[in-house]
Amino acid sequence: MNIKEFAEQIREEILELLPGIKEITVKEILKNNSVRYTGLVFQAEGSNMSPTIYLESYYERFQKEDANIAQIADEIINLYYEAYVEESLDLGFMMDWEKAQKIVLYKLVNREMNEELLTQLPHQDFFDLAMIFYLHVERMNGDIVIRNEHMDHWGVQLEDIAKVAKENTPTLCPGQLKTMGEVLAELFDSEEMDLGNCMYVLSNERKVNGAGTLLYPNMMEQIGTRLDSDYYVLPSSIHELIIIPDNDEVSEEKLVGMVREVNETAVSEDEVLGNNIYFYGRTEKQLRMVS
Repeated sequence: MNIKEFAEQIREEILELLPGIKEITVKEILKNNSVRYTGLVFQAEGSNMSPTIYLESYYERFQKEDANIAQIADEIINLYYEAYVEESLDLGFMMDWEKAQKIVLYKLVNREMNEELLTQLPHQDFFDLAMIFYLHVERMNGDIVIRNEHMDHWGVQLEDIAKVAKENTPTLCPGQLKTMGEVLAELFDSEEMDLGNCMYVLSNERKVNGAGTLLYPNMMEQIGTRLDSDYYVLPSSIHELIIIPDNDEVSEEKLVGMVREVNETAVSEDEVLGNNIYFYGRTEKQLRMVS
């Protein structure tokens, strides 16, 4: 049974068990880095919300015989109820640029890995990356990627969207530069580990889509001042960057190899930012791509 057949069986099972659902459709959705997910899109009676539940992890368990169709359907129903918004959400703000522009943010993605997706999105190139834009909707605890059709409906240009995103993002998602010891201490709820000052993590307070923090006004200069050094920028993921001060012991070849190995073994396919590294020179006040 392939994943599409699996999705249809789950869909039929849920329709029999879940009252108040007008429609459930199986949809293939193109996500970051050209990753395609199979999801169930729910449309409830009297609601304008259409939550999507992705099936890849459930399908994997089904293949391993860790759960059957009935058990998985029951789990998805429970998840749907946990996330379900009873009343309709007023999405009128999406139709009105004057309202929508207040919650426009940006994030960085890989340009080559998203070649197809970027034809559908307003974006700005940045080396081998692309800045794309989205609406951050607190009530939904989620984001809505801005597409070409949104821009057309609002009657605005790419430059208009980029301008407000570059104003909003540093304010709504303040940047943070922490030592790797601080980050590991938070992760393991322990005292700060003394790992020296050889590696830093740059992200935002949300720790989501934080790689774009590097482009905040004066951020590159501020990092150089704090480190009192030129530095390398490594794309850890779309959520954070690794900052490494330049010294005689740093090998660019080893840094590139490290990034590529981590991307292949430790980062989810849809969260990879790229395999190239960058170098910031304090004297030139300029970032360049190394590889």
